[in-house]
Amino acid sequence: MQLFEKKGVTQPLISSPAASTEEATSVIPALSEAQMQQVYRMMVDDYRVGQLVLLENAGRAMLALTRRQLGGRLVGQSVTVLAGAGNCGAAGMVTARYLASAGAQVVVILARPEAVLGPAATHQYQLLQRLEVPVFPHNTLPVTRLAGTLRQTNLVLDALMGGGLHGWPTGTEASLIRIVRQVGLSVLSLDLPSGLPPNGEPPANSDLIIKAQATLALGLPRLAHIQNHTLELQGQLYLANIGIPPTLYSALGLTVGPLFSVSEIILLRRPPATPAV
Repeated sequence: MQLFEKKGVTQPLISSPAASTEEATSVIPALSEAQMQQVYRMMVDDYRVGQLVLLENAGRAMLALTRRQLGGRLVGQSVTVLAGAGNCGAAGMVTARYLASAGAQVVVILARPEAVLGPAATHQYQLLQRLEVPVFPHNTLPVTRLAGTLRQTNLVLDALMGGGLHGWPTGTEASLIRIVRQVGLSVLSLDLPSGLPPNGEPPANSDLIIKAQATLALGLPRLAHIQNHTLELQGQLYLANIGIPPTLYSALGLTVGPLFSVSEIILLRRPPATPAV
């Protein structure tokens, strides 16, 4: 990792995966939470790319990585999606919709009742109902049944919080995180493992952070993705193209090359090696 300043913006960097020597020397900026929110605002306000489009792009990227994690075939695979009330949960429900259409056996567990879902999450929840994809609010499932459902799944998709965390997880989100950690499941996290602060602050309680086998960052990595104390929580780190143009990053003083010239999803980092016993 290294730091450099460009046009007044400090950019922590991680190495880009390379298909050539030239690409091997390239670097990718990691964004703060404030910068990422500005990127999304500019996409909607300046580039007229609606929030629904960004959520669909994120959901399709998550679908592709889920297929890869499950060996390339989705028919008959059991996938449980943990969906929060915000945009991360909405993108998780988009993924659930695509997974169901691809033949996976999908169950969605909502962290919050329908009445308190955000607008995007409400829209996706209503679509899932029309498609008859099973959706259960967390408080309708006893802990024993929830743990049993999770034990039977091939993969858990963590779309509880992503980078939208403000304060440490509480209530139903904290309960779901604890259950997932206790059961010891294979987890793919969207954006960030839920409970991990987007700017990478040291966690007060690691038991309140999902431990993922793989994480899919969106557009560009967050500061949390490059902190040494978070590496084991993220597993393999991937980056997805969700349609943010390099010109938008340039307007923010960020230098971003053609990251997705070979694939819509690229591997940024493998998990740290486990020391030999």
